[in-house]
Amino acid sequence: MYRVMIVDDEPIIRSAVKSCINWNDKRLKFVGEYANGLAALQALIDSPADILFTDIKMPVMDGLELLRKAKGICPDIKVILISSYQDFEYVREGMVLGAIDYIQKSTMEPDQLDGVISRSIESLEKERLIQTSLERLEQTKRDEDRKKMEYALKKLLSKGNAGVVEVDKQLISAEFQHGYIMVLAIISGIRELLEKNGYLYVDMLMDELQEQFYERQVQGIAIMTKYNSEMLFVMPPYIGTFDMIQELKLELEKKSSLRLTLGFLQADEPRQWIDNYGYLSNLHELCFFHGGGGIHEWQSDRFTLMSPHTGKQEHDLAGKDLRILQWYQKWMKIGASSEQVKRAACDLLSNTLNVRMEPALLVDYSQQIMKSETLNDVLSLLYSGMNEHDAQPQTNTSDNTTASIIERAIAYIHEHFTEDITLQMVAEHVHVSRNYFSLLYKKQTNLNFIDYLIQLRIKRAKEQLSLTTAKVYEVAANSGFKDVKYFSKLFKKITGMSPLEYREQLHLVEEE
Repeated sequence: MYRVMIVDDEPIIRSAVKSCINWNDKRLKFVGEYANGLAALQALIDSPADILFTDIKMPVMDGLELLRKAKGICPDIKVILISSYQDFEYVREGMVLGAIDYIQKSTMEPDQLDGVISRSIESLEKERLIQTSLERLEQTKRDEDRKKMEYALKKLLSKGNAGVVEVDKQLISAEFQHGYIMVLAIISGIRELLEKNGYLYVDMLMDELQEQFYERQVQGIAIMTKYNSEMLFVMPPYIGTFDMIQELKLELEKKSSLRLTLGFLQADEPRQWIDNYGYLSNLHELCFFHGGGGIHEWQSDRFTLMSPHTGKQEHDLAGKDLRILQWYQKWMKIGASSEQVKRAACDLLSNTLNVRMEPALLVDYSQQIMKSETLNDVLSLLYSGMNEHDAQPQTNTSDNTTASIIERAIAYIHEHFTEDITLQMVAEHVHVSRNYFSLLYKKQTNLNFIDYLIQLRIKRAKEQLSLTTAKVYEVAANSGFKDVKYFSKLFKKITGMSPLEYREQLHLVEEE
């Protein structure tokens, strides 16, 4: 849609110009008519126009002055002068100033107006196409530069100074020559996210966090580090650092629906990348014992809480089992690290259950404990392991064999996969513990439960896209996906095409 403004001190001329324009065919929108240049200029400030018809001689402000000032407000505006026969010198001056064409009042015809508008639109479209191309080139260049810096920073943090060539160091140093702010963002509840939605979902979340950062941050780097639950941001120094980081946290959490814990520090020079990242990594230790949420600044040798926690932990599970309570009190008394706590929990589980629990299940529990984000997660797994009853079927009847359990589970999954089904629900259906069922299922199928569920849902979505004309959001709902945005991204990540592209490709194949 192209916005058109008409300026002339004679109402009859304004009316004539307006009536001669074919508004519908040219995708034109009338945005106002004015009797002098000053009134038109004030209107342009509030509502820019693409095409401006203006008389040359008018009171208060003439057309040439309006042309000069309108170009300052709307540099791409196409100005068409309305002149009398004796205004030729003024017309020539107007063309020098940037008018695209002129029409004479005495000979004005609809065809003439149509032609000059067509030329204006063609000029606008060419300029916009060039501008779009330039913006894409600039964006591509920015993306390439960012990828280079992301790669250089990842290499530096993973291999140290010895593993980074000088050109990579210079690249990062040039970007942050006046210093930097380093921010580590940790996602809370990553274990639950993985269990409920799978690794692809978490990968997409990390991609979204990176995209959101780059949308609001012109200069900076965002990388996923060695943990799949954290994102590292590096930015130039700011005045009002804490306010900026608080705003970043709120915006990222709002758009992603995640709960984040942020730790940050400031450096005056582009150095000590590895040491500074190491300091911020202590945030995992803090979250392990105190829960997630809040913003923490690393100062000297410790974190200072800058905004309140939102995830304070209450370790009620410790008191539910005497063995766990004694273990918990002992390790809290000596101020053990998270690593020591996790290993002690694995030892307690192993020493207590190594006879009664299937070795593979014990190993699975230990692996989960070592990956725990918080002390509450460790206590929960420990309590669950201590109370793991009937981990293996006690008899060898047809209903209790491993094959039968998996067969009944798969039948149940196929019947309910479009619903909000969980691992716990399936385990209860086949009458075994959740952890034991998870282990059996992966052993028998070589797939995690959530991965198999996603396969079924994507298969159903493909059938819906190929056999029906349902909308994408309807296909998502019918296939078991509540969030159409998540469905579309997941579908593209798995198939390499969006749902609509997949449907279009099928139609093209059918036509051939």
